[in-house]
Amino acid sequence: MKPALKGRGDAYREQIVSLRRHLHRFPEISGEEYATSKTVQERLEEREIPFTAGYAKTGVFGVVEGVDGARP
Repeated sequence: MKPALKGRGDAYREQIVSLRRHLHRFPEISGEEYATSKTVQERLEEREIPFTAGYAKTGVFGVVEGVDGARP
């Protein structure tokens, strides 16, 4: 890991762990992850992260850019 990034995710640790636990509490059959897809879309919308949904029925593609459109 790059030194500049080390520790920057710590502020999000509890949110990430909570989301992972939620998703694993309600497993879905491969290719039929409709609830998982909905949860991911809701989280992206809450954070105003642009995304496209519907890849292979349930896939979600979100785009996170850095300052001035640069990729992180």
